[in-house]
Amino acid sequence: MKKRFLGVVVLVIWSAVLPAPVRAHHGDAGRYIADVTTLTGTVAQFVMVNPHAFIVLDIIENGTTTRWTAELNGPQGMEKSF
Repeated sequence: MKKRFLGVVVLVIWSAVLPAPVRAHHGDAGRYIADVTTLTGTVAQFVMVNPHAFIVLDIIENGTTTRWTAELNGPQGMEKSF
């Protein structure tokens, strides 16, 4: 019983002390390739959703269409750059 009570107390303190964005953040270490890839194609879709926006491209190479999806910053971060 003491162990469970202590766990609840720690959880309540942790939730009160750390702001929500800190708890919800995820790291991107090793997630992206360091090489730059240049694509030329047609924008099929632009999706503005949280936490990250996406751009969907149709790339035509040698008569074959390949759909690429690129992850962008979140909508709030992108509005600052326009």
